[in-house]
Amino acid sequence: MDTFASDDPCANNARNIGLAVGVVGGIVLAKVLDAKLGPALAGAAAGALVGGLIGANIDQKRCELSKIAKQYQLDVEFAPLAVSTQTKKDEPSQAFSMTLRDTHGESAQFLPNSEQLTPRAREYFLQIAKQYAQTQPPAGSKPEQAQSWQETVQKRRLLLIGHTDDTGNSQINADLSERRAKTVAQLLRQNGIPQEQLYFQGAGEGYPIADNATEQGRGQNRRVEFVEVYSDEALAFYIENRRANYTLYRAVPSGSAFTQETAQLAPASRSSKAAKAKASKLPASALASAAKPSTEPAESTAATAAKSNITKTPASSLPAGALDFGGSPLSAKTRLVSLGAQAAPKGGFGLISTAHASNDAPFIARCDNDRPRKIGDVKALSGKTYRTSEHIKGLYGTTWAQQVNGHLVVLNKVAVLRDGSSPQAPELNFYADYDASKAASAKPVWSGHPAVNIYQGSNGLLYRVFANSPQGARCLDILFPAEGGTAATDGKLIYGNVEQLFATDFKPRQQL
Repeated sequence: MDTFASDDPCANNARNIGLAVGVVGGIVLAKVLDAKLGPALAGAAAGALVGGLIGANIDQKRCELSKIAKQYQLDVEFAPLAVSTQTKKDEPSQAFSMTLRDTHGESAQFLPNSEQLTPRAREYFLQIAKQYAQTQPPAGSKPEQAQSWQETVQKRRLLLIGHTDDTGNSQINADLSERRAKTVAQLLRQNGIPQEQLYFQGAGEGYPIADNATEQGRGQNRRVEFVEVYSDEALAFYIENRRANYTLYRAVPSGSAFTQETAQLAPASRSSKAAKAKASKLPASALASAAKPSTEPAESTAATAAKSNITKTPASSLPAGALDFGGSPLSAKTRLVSLGAQAAPKGGFGLISTAHASNDAPFIARCDNDRPRKIGDVKALSGKTYRTSEHIKGLYGTTWAQQVNGHLVVLNKVAVLRDGSSPQAPELNFYADYDASKAASAKPVWSGHPAVNIYQGSNGLLYRVFANSPQGARCLDILFPAEGGTAATDGKLIYGNVEQLFATDFKPRQQL
């Protein structure tokens, strides 16, 4: 295995891996096409040819980039990326990542709070750009190899990702990291790389690689990442299947400035008066069915049961005008939502290790100890925003609702894309003392568009809503089934004063 795992930056790692990936990919593609053994071997040979050329180019590039890093005292890391081998015929599946940090500090790379490069950083980024702009076929290539290489390099895609630590406002972090990533992408374009091959993203604090609790860890998280793939399909696979390492997310004290950032991440919430005029109304039939327990067939029976089960929280423990959701005091013994082991990213080739394996360690168990985290969209330098059309099953603009201690809680327009970007803000509505028999005239006492975090684990997808409503609802944790379904499998609604919080079960059902 030394052939594939040498620490020498000028070794032939990528070429050898490229050959292996190409062989496996060629055979898989031929099998998928129902090919016989002869065509399968031919496919393997073609895949090995393209994979080997890409690998040789990556090896040469890695060697030269390592020399640049040494010259400027940069901290650089190279990693092969696992992408699906189920690509189109003759399309390579190899991918490569370079992560770059300036050991002189963030201010040595960009001016403070700016996307403008320092003179020193501009100097080394220009040298890096020249390496990525090198499109000549590897030395010693035969004419047919040179032609294959030129066809392949036209399909190359480069994604520049800006990363920050988690200090400060998450939206500002995402915006600044996006502008910085775009600056580097523009520098690459100015030095010969076609604009249509370049993409950028401001990931902000969303993909940490070290503990933000220490200065050393925060320094590691402030970085620029170059991701190089060789087809649109490979780029899509990478974007849609990467996973943030949630175990490195830093918890924050309940009620701190971190947990009050909702207003900066989503449209301003509306008061009860404005909600009556502007909140998007659900059909009366949906509001009526939302109040029905699954075992209750009639509205009158459901309403009677709901009223008889109402419990009282001491008024002194709730903000003025707050809704009482009938929960118990939040404490260390409160049963919380279990996400399970963190979902690992998908990989398509066994020789390439995944970046973050599943981890059973807890990350942030309570929503009141978390904050909204903004991850920017992937954008093409040509001006378009990368969009995947594939949603998590059942989460494609759907409505979910449950009556809690007499109050109806409705989440409308719940949508989560598979690419892991920050989900769109849903519409959250609270209907006080809800009576299903009067659904046609029901008006929410509050409506807002709160920020949301999503976390994928072995037990499902955790949909974390930062409500911070005047009615005392702080946040909601909802565990949706990973493979779809019409009912949440677990959930909590946390409400009350910062000094005294309460928690109650919240397992909404999809309104069909």
